[in-house]
Order: sequence, then structure tokens, then C-alpha cells
Amino acid sequence: MTTSHIRMTHQNNHPIDLSFRDDMIWVTLRDKRVVGAPLRWFPWLASATSEQQAHFELHAFSIYWPDLDDGLDIEALVTGSWTTPMDEPAEEAL
Repeated sequence: MTTSHIRMTHQNNHPIDLSFRDDMIWVTLRDKRVVGAPLRWFPWLASATSEQQAHFELHAFSIYWPDLDDGLDIEALVTGSWTTPMDEPAEEAL
């Protein structure tokens, strides 16, 4: 994989929007891909109020919720490389 390809991939992974539907978090990326994950994988976000969920900041490679002092890494979301609950392997959870 060339450096320019890696750079392009990272640039395309910039979040431009997010939404919550059907107990999922959906993130729209710069290249118009939409990636999602079950909200239950992020208990700190699942237990937040609608107002707290709606107050987020989009950064180049992450989404941050200042009221919750926590966030999501976009690369981890795209690649599925975050830790899921021990009793729920990532392959089965989707």
C-alpha cells in the first residue's frame, strides 16, 4: 500500500454527519460512505440523554461529546478494531 493511498483513505474517513436510528449510531464519512455500530457497544453513549447525544463535535478523525467527556475514533469504527463487550464478538453483534 502506498503512502498516497493511506493518506487518501484517512482523508475519506473524516466524519461529516451522524445520526442515531434503530439502536444504532450511523456516521457519514466525507466520501459518502455510512458506517454504523450497535449503540449498546458504547454504554456511555447509549445511556446518554437525547440532548447529550445531539451535542457532539466532529473532528478530523473522531467524534467527541463534550457533555460526556468521551468520543469515538473513526478509524476504529471503520475497521471494527475497537473492543466489544466480552460476551459479544464483533462478528456476531452485527
